[in-house]
Amino acid sequence: GPNFPHHLQFLIKKPVEKEPTEEEREQQRKYVVFNDAPGKLSLNHSHGEHTYGLLNTIESGKETYTLKYEIKVIWLTQNGGFHFYKIIRGKDVYINDTAASTMAEEIAHQVAQALYPLTIVVNENGEWIDIYNFNEIKERWSQIKKQISKYYKGNFVEKYFSIHDKNLENSDTLLLSIHKDWFLNALFNGIHIQYPSTKSINRKIKFPHISKGDSL
Repeated sequence: GPNFPHHLQFLIKKPVEKEPTEEEREQQRKYVVFNDAPGKLSLNHSHGEHTYGLLNTIESGKETYTLKYEIKVIWLTQNGGFHFYKIIRGKDVYINDTAASTMAEEIAHQVAQALYPLTIVVNENGEWIDIYNFNEIKERWSQIKKQISKYYKGNFVEKYFSIHDKNLENSDTLLLSIHKDWFLNALFNGIHIQYPSTKSINRKIKFPHISKGDSL
């Protein structure tokens, strides 16, 4: 069998049922290069855990809304050249400095609890490219969905369920959905690398925005 280093504490392995297979994903990924050379990713400084306070400001016509919560980012391990981070969202969410109170706010808050903790995979470019714990998230959503159904009924709830059921069809649809997250895109968007002191680097960065859509 394989010989593992004596200092290895645990091994993270992709679930067999996860699609696409690990072999298929490996062909598309690049391995992490650990050094401080210009233009290379250096994640050594990011080991440990960090807590961030987030404030999102959303404008809709003449109305302005703020959303406040905490996010904890924990570096878990390096495995096969990739880094695994656990993202934990705080349970307290404040909308316009007030705890969630309306039905819509309470449901949205509970749905967020299904997505976290979220374990992501980061490549050598400093970009998060995969969700490791999809099956765990889907199981949490199934349980939370049952809890919501006990207290809330109606077209609004069914429409909300439909949206998130679609997002959780598979790991790819969930990845596409969460890729709209502002915080994760700010932290893992490929700009946190070592830059040279004698030249400039031009790089295009994609960042999500909220487009106009139908109100729930």
